[in-house]
Amino acid sequence: MKLCLKLMAICLSLLALSNANPVVEKYRDFEMEVLSKVLLQRSKENVVMSPLAIKYAMEMLYCGAYGYTAEEIRLALHITKNKDDLIKHAKMTSDSLNRTILDFTNKLFYNHDIKLSDKYRLHAETPFHSEFESLDFNEVEKSMDIINQWISKRTKRNIRQICSSIDEHTIAEMVSAAYLKGGWARPFCKEFTVKRDFCLDKEKCIKVPTIHAKDLFHYAESSILDAQLLEAPFEQSDLSMIIILPNKKNGLYELEEKLKSFDFDDINDHWKMEQMDVYVPKFKISSSIPLKVALQKLGIYEMFTHSADFSDMLEHGHGHMPISEVQHAAMIEIHESDASDLVLDETKTYIPFYADHPFAFVIRNKHNVLFAGHVVSL
Repeated sequence: MKLCLKLMAICLSLLALSNANPVVEKYRDFEMEVLSKVLLQRSKENVVMSPLAIKYAMEMLYCGAYGYTAEEIRLALHITKNKDDLIKHAKMTSDSLNRTILDFTNKLFYNHDIKLSDKYRLHAETPFHSEFESLDFNEVEKSMDIINQWISKRTKRNIRQICSSIDEHTIAEMVSAAYLKGGWARPFCKEFTVKRDFCLDKEKCIKVPTIHAKDLFHYAESSILDAQLLEAPFEQSDLSMIIILPNKKNGLYELEEKLKSFDFDDINDHWKMEQMDVYVPKFKISSSIPLKVALQKLGIYEMFTHSADFSDMLEHGHGHMPISEVQHAAMIEIHESDASDLVLDETKTYIPFYADHPFAFVIRNKHNVLFAGHVVSL
């Protein structure tokens, strides 16, 4: 029987009370590169994804890979540490994250005749938030049910099905899921939500629920991206959303071509605290994204072939476990506040920020892009 492997990386991200001061690794180019590839591939639909969750899942795979398979992953992820140092650094990064805000869980589902190395399991469990379970993939429906039930449980039933392509010929499939739900720190209150135009293109506009706030926000203008940028913090956490609004109503595709080389740390020196008049459409997005094509464009080929070498995760130290697809699912839902005692000062001059056409967004803390995507239709 062919070796069958099922790798599922679940990143469950929930916002809650936190006084944490995380010290985490600056995000790598890989995260922005894979983000740019996916957004350009899916330019006609709403997309949300977690670049950080994908990176952690791929690092977990890298630590089990060997030879040229490992080298391709290493180069694509821009890994400069050896595996032992990477594991130590991942654990340090993991420990610094407040788990009430961000909770990663990677689960490796593998065929029942595969024996994983105890050393690999021990090293992968903590730093990459990993779990392991063997399945008989000849029992297709049963395997799919087990995987989807686990996903549903981990995401509080917000993502109920991510695994729909398993068959008896599945060689390997990595699935990554991410979930975020929270509220704004600034007064985007329900009482201010109104219906406004959102223009899908130059020709068509539709009326959609739009949240509204007049308040102080971090604001910047980027000539590189040809866009306005506004940072809106989340309540009770160190996370914020940066909304990237193209100056041109049809400028999103051009903007996203530039994202792969854009460093959001650079924008920190350009933020200004400004009085802003902000309108942003209310949105809830879920995405299921096959990543194989994007990863191949970044130079990862061998792990998808019968030459895939994952010897460092196997008990006997040798074996080929080709992965047929890398799936990623993510969901984001952000709600308004219930009420506000804010009194708007109409005598002030406000800079307009009207997200009334397709825009991109990233959700980050000080060092990492945790979620990103774009809104093109509502």
